[in-house]
Amino acid sequence: MSVIMTTLGTLNPNGAAALGKYAEIVVPLIHAAGGEVVCRSVFREGLVGEGFPQFVATIRFPDADRARGMIRSEAYQRAVPFRNDAFLDVRTFIGDAV
Repeated sequence: MSVIMTTLGTLNPNGAAALGKYAEIVVPLIHAAGGEVVCRSVFREGLVGEGFPQFVATIRFPDADRARGMIRSEAYQRAVPFRNDAFLDVRTFIGDAV
């Protein structure tokens, strides 16, 4: 069953170049794992509640093993320094589509 991987983050104001490099490495890894980037967005306005993430990415994978495998791969680990420079805070999780 497909899963949704969601990334929530706060962008580093000085991290635009690192974010570009991170995406350059990671997007092909997502596709190689059978994933599809459903949406990437930056915060515009809150409608209900507070404490909103500044950045959200939603990616669909065929199954949880492929999502985990991509994140745990050596190729992805090479992108981690760029991720760490691009974001002040970042959280990624997988969930089931409902």
